[in-house]
Amino acid sequence: MKPTVNSLDLSGVWQLALDPADCGIHENLPQNDFDLSVQLPGSLPEQGIGDPPSTESPWFGMIDRIRDGEWRKPKYAPYRTATHFKMPFWLQPPAVYVGAAWYRKEVEIPAEWKGKSIRLFLERPHWETRVWVDDVFISTCDSLSVPHEHDLSAVLMRH
Repeated sequence: MKPTVNSLDLSGVWQLALDPADCGIHENLPQNDFDLSVQLPGSLPEQGIGDPPSTESPWFGMIDRIRDGEWRKPKYAPYRTATHFKMPFWLQPPAVYVGAAWYRKEVEIPAEWKGKSIRLFLERPHWETRVWVDDVFISTCDSLSVPHEHDLSAVLMRH
């Protein structure tokens, strides 16, 4: 007989706090009120969270023509203004954010799950995830190539 798998859909609105200096752990950011919200699944740039793209944006995966200043030629000047910025030769997101971000969601675990294995499955996180339940640190996962899975069982058994 195949084991039954129960799941909770965590998609929807989550609380969000941006931490561009990545100092949240040292400054106890998880304790503070989060001032933004975000729809998950989804990325911050597609929801307009971050700064408008500009010549000062930190671009990743630079191609030679950009790195060598091709886009700084006079013919591209109309696209380098604050009100009409367009990065040529590259896919440009609607917003640019580089740094840590904290997500929080209150979840009620069904009573019938008591004594069962409870795991948080994150399908496509970008780089590293760290998970807390209330004030208890659970684990860290660090990969761009596989989903992240955090075992919450030990902590949730005590609640």
